[in-house]
Amino acid sequence: MILRTKYRKTAVIVAVSILYILYYFSNGGGGDIEPAFQGSPSLKKTNTHFPEECKVVLSRASEKHTIVMFLDQHNWLHLDINSDQCGNCEVTFDRSKITDPATKAVVFHFNQIDVKYLQKVRRLDQYYIWHSMESPLALRVVRGLSLDEYNNFFNLTMSYRDDSDIYYPYDTTENIRHLLDAKGSGDTNKDLDQLLRKKKKMALWVTSNCGTTSPARDRWIYSENLIKAGLELDRRGHCFPDAPRPPVRSANNDQIWDDYISEYKFYMAFENSFNCLDYITEKVFDNCLLHGAVPVVLGAKKSDYQKVIPTDSFIYAPDFKSPAELVKYLHYLDKNDSAYKQYFNWRVRDVKTMPNYGRAFGMCQLCRVLHGINVDNLFHPYYDQYYSDIPLCGYPKTTRIVTSIRNWFYGNDYNECHANAHVLSVVQNWIASIWFYLWH
Repeated sequence: MILRTKYRKTAVIVAVSILYILYYFSNGGGGDIEPAFQGSPSLKKTNTHFPEECKVVLSRASEKHTIVMFLDQHNWLHLDINSDQCGNCEVTFDRSKITDPATKAVVFHFNQIDVKYLQKVRRLDQYYIWHSMESPLALRVVRGLSLDEYNNFFNLTMSYRDDSDIYYPYDTTENIRHLLDAKGSGDTNKDLDQLLRKKKKMALWVTSNCGTTSPARDRWIYSENLIKAGLELDRRGHCFPDAPRPPVRSANNDQIWDDYISEYKFYMAFENSFNCLDYITEKVFDNCLLHGAVPVVLGAKKSDYQKVIPTDSFIYAPDFKSPAELVKYLHYLDKNDSAYKQYFNWRVRDVKTMPNYGRAFGMCQLCRVLHGINVDNLFHPYYDQYYSDIPLCGYPKTTRIVTSIRNWFYGNDYNECHANAHVLSVVQNWIASIWFYLWH
C-alpha cells in the first residue's frame, strides 16, 4: 500500500514537472546570457579616506527621504539608518507611500513586481531598485525566471553581490565585531575564555531545505558521509523530523539562540547553492560568527569567503580530499584547545582589519546615494570601468539605468552557479528531487 502511494505521488510530480519545464523554457529560463560587466575586476580600493567635500554634503543631508520596500519584512534586514553616517532617511513597508513626494527610492523584491502597475505610478525623481537575496540558481533554475522584462526599467541593483550598485550582504564582520564588543565585558580574551568553557558538543547543522536544488541534496548527502566518518553531528530542522527541535528564532529570543549555538564547537554552514558569486548567507554571519561556533563552510568559492570574513575564521570543506579527512581535522581541533582557539583570533584584532571595513552597505549606502554621496562606489570591483564617471560627492549627470538585470545577475555569475539552466539538467534536477523526497 505504501509503495503504491509512492508511485502515485511519483506520477503526479512527474506531470507537474513536465508543466514546469514547459513554463520554464516558454519564459526564457534557458538561453544564452552576456555578462553585464566586461573585463577583469579593478584593483580593490578602500574608503579609509572620506573626502572632505563628502563630509560637508553628509552634514547637510537633513532633508528626509523615504525608502519604500516592496517585500515582506525579515529579521535579517538591516533597516536602521544612522543619520550622522548615512544621511536622513526613513524606511517603510507602506506601499501606498510610493506616490508620496518624499519617496525617493522604491526597493522591489524580485517576486513582488508588477511592471504594468509601476509604469502608471512611476516618477522621474525616484530610483527603482531591483532586489534579491537569493542566488541565480534559485531564480533561474528553480523558478524559471528570465528577467528579460526588466531591461532598461530599474535604476539600481541591490543584493548580497559585491558587484551590486547597492551592496546588501547578509551581514559584515565589522558589524558582527561591533555587536560582540557591545555585549561583551570589555575584555575580549576573558569573553573568549568564557565562550570556550561553554563548548559541550561537537557539531550542529540546522536546515529545512532537503532537496529543492541539487546542492541542497548534495549537502544532505555530505552530512551523511560526515556522520559515517565518525563526526558527532547533531542535525536539526524540518529535514530531520525525528530529531529534537531547535529553539524558534526571533528578535526577542536571541539570547536563547546564542546559548543553543554556543554549546557547539562547529556549525555546518552549508548553502543551498554552490559556486554562486558571493552567495554567503546568515548561516556564516549569524549562526557562527555572532553566536560563537566555528563555521565549516560549503557553497561559495573560497576566494568569495575570504573577501567578507577573516581568512582564519572558517574551515573550507572542499580543502579536504574527503569527508573523512575533514572529520579527522575536526577531531584534531576538538582535542587541541590552542589550535581551536586560533579560529577566534579575529575577535581580538583591531576592527579596522575586518574585510570591507568602512564600507556603508544596505539602507545606509542607499540613503547616501539619495543624498548624492557615492563614495562607497570605490569598493565596487568594477569601479574603474563603470563607476568612475559618477561623482563621489554629487549627483550623476544622467539618469542611472540598469540595461539588463538578466545579463548582470546571471551573466556576471560563475557558470557553475546556474549550469543547471539547460533543458537536460532541469529535467534531471526535478527527477532527482522527486526520488529524494520520496525515498529519504
